[in-house]
Amino acid sequence: MRKKCGINAEKVLNAIEADSFIKTYEIADQIQLSQRTVENAIAKLKEEGFLKRIGSRKSGHWDVLE
Repeated sequence: MRKKCGINAEKVLNAIEADSFIKTYEIADQIQLSQRTVENAIAKLKEEGFLKRIGSRKSGHWDVLE
């Protein structure tokens, strides 16, 4: 089901599954995408209900939903 979000979103989700405290710029470096592309993929994943942010932007973490 997650594949419908796209290849970039799938890569972002895999990076978040590996480290729920990862930052967007770290994801961008890790998967060789721009930070803006990563932010767009995260927004799409949140909209589709695959991802949720727990806590603040600075000290929070990601929760992968399925």
